[in-house]
Order: sequence, then C-alpha cells, then structure tokens
Amino acid sequence: MKGPLLIVLRFTMTRAILGDAIALVRGDRFYTTDYTPYNLTSWGYQDCARDPNNGAFGAALPKLLFRHLPRHYPANSAYALFPFFIPSETQKNLTKLKVADQYDFTRPKPQPLPKVLSTLTGIRNVFNDSTRFKVIYGPDMRLLTKGYGFFLVFDDEETHAADKAILMHALFPDTSALANYTAWYKQKTLDLIKEKSITYDGVPGTYVDIVKDVINLVSVHWAADKLCGISLKTKNNPSGTFTEQEVNDMFSLLFTCVFENIAPEHGWALRSGALQASDIINNIIEQSINEAAPQNIVGSLLGFGEKVIDLGKEKECYAFLRKLAESKRPMKDMVASVIGLAVGSSVNYSQGE
Repeated sequence: MKGPLLIVLRFTMTRAILGDAIALVRGDRFYTTDYTPYNLTSWGYQDCARDPNNGAFGAALPKLLFRHLPRHYPANSAYALFPFFIPSETQKNLTKLKVADQYDFTRPKPQPLPKVLSTLTGIRNVFNDSTRFKVIYGPDMRLLTKGYGFFLVFDDEETHAADKAILMHALFPDTSALANYTAWYKQKTLDLIKEKSITYDGVPGTYVDIVKDVINLVSVHWAADKLCGISLKTKNNPSGTFTEQEVNDMFSLLFTCVFENIAPEHGWALRSGALQASDIINNIIEQSINEAAPQNIVGSLLGFGEKVIDLGKEKECYAFLRKLAESKRPMKDMVASVIGLAVGSSVNYSQGE
C-alpha cells in the first residue's frame, strides 16, 4: 500500500468488521420492527422513503444537505448530490451515463440571506431598478422554454418592452378585444356552473365546488382554448386529448417550477416533472401556430418527425396565434411567449383546493 495509510487489515478481518457493521445497521430496530407509519406517522414514513428521482439515484444524504443547508447548494449541484465523490470523477461517471449536462459541477457558494421589504417605497425602488435587482426565476423559465424565457424574466428594459409589446399586440389587436375576453370569461363561468352543478337525493338545492370546478377550470379553458390550442376532454368534446384537471395539473407544475421553486430539496424532481409537462405543451403550441399560420411551417418541423397539421377546423386560439406569427419571430421564441403567458395568466388566478 502507498500513501499515508499505516494500518492495513487482511481480507478476513476486513470482511468481519464490515459484515458486523452492516449487520448492526440492517438489524437495527429503527430500520426493521419500529420502521412503521404507526411510529413515524404517515408523513414521517413517507419522508424516509427512497426517492429514485432525486438526481442522486435515491441517495438519502443529499436530502439532509439540501434541507439543513438550503442556501449553500443549487438543486442540481454535484457537490450535494454526490458528496462522497470528487466532482471531476462524478462528471466522468455521469458523462458515461449521458446525463452530465443535467448537473452543475461548479463549486457552490452560499447565497446571501434574503432581506424582507416591508415598505411600499422599498418595494417600488426594487421593482424599478432592474440593473441591481435581478429576477430569481429566470433560469427555470428559460429551462422550460428551450433557452428563450419570457418578458417577465427579462431584466433588460429594452428586451422586456419589445417582447411585451409584440405579445400584447397579438392578444389585444383592437379596442374590442378586452370586451370580447370579458364576455367569454362570463359565459364560460356560467357554462361551468351549469355543467358541474350536482344535486343530492332528498336534499333541496343545487351544489357546485366553486373553486375546483369553476374558478380553476375557467383559467384552464382560457389558457387551453384561447392561447395554446390544447384539446380539452369535456362532455361536449369527449375525444379531447387531456382532461381539464390534467391540464390544470400541468400548468400548476410549470408555475410552481418557475415562481415557487425555492426549496433545493425538491428542485430536481420539480424540474424533471416540469420539463416533461413543458415538452408536451410546447409541442402542442408549435402545432397550433403551424395550423393557424401555415406559412410558418417551413423549417419549424425539421427534426421533430412527421406531424399531422389540421387546417380544416378553426380553433379559438388561431386569431391570437396568427397575429403573433405576423411578427416573423423564430418559432422557439413564439412558443416560449405563449407558454409563459398561458402559465402566468391561468394559475395566478386559480385558488387552492
């Protein structure tokens, strides 16, 4: 043996020591007879369960590092996810598995303690100074929009204003647009109240879950029907692609990933789920743009395989998407703007159930 190691045990003794240590751990009552929901509570039992989707292949130590040192490690930090390996070796191993691009191998630095603004003047000063105070949700928004982002995450005032102007012009092309949207919201609310209302045998009156089945679903229909072109599965459209609740869950997941992703302990799983949802919605939006403005099809489908474009049926979102396509922006940028607007204008107005 080379190096500073002075005590070297032979095979038999080493195996006996390790075997004894493993037996003590595996036979510990806290991991066997006492490891029950009754002793740990259902929450504690679930909290101790192995999570193979935590970025560390189910390891438990990263959870402790993220939970007790939340300012010190990003959610994808190789230093926290693989603490017993040096980052260079970790990078080699993850490169072999073709997942190294999902991890951060830079040495982490503790984030400063947040300061609470309790005055209107302080809040106004921070919002009006984008050069010193940057948005914190930019990286997650760019992750879900294939690197582009959304005008809400642009700190550069000129870029922010230009992107917002294009989107607002497409959404409100004339003075009647706002009144039309208001009438649409009113009618959709009434339709959902009528559709979701139920009665109980022997009980007078009609009942409806106003939050789950009306308030939240109005926002879902707004984003799906008027912006993205997602085919919802309803009583009037039983052949739709997704149910209203499925789309609500996808938008909620995207919103949480972008605006509420503050706990690194859950960051990896949250981003993984949000990426899957964003891929689905991004592809639907892209196809809707191609259907609304066929002149933009050229070059936009390369690398995505064969897609079926339905040019016969007019969707509610086509007018908005045609106006957006008139900007001649790259397809990726238009898709990013639509998904950003859909997430921000739907989940923001829904309520907890």
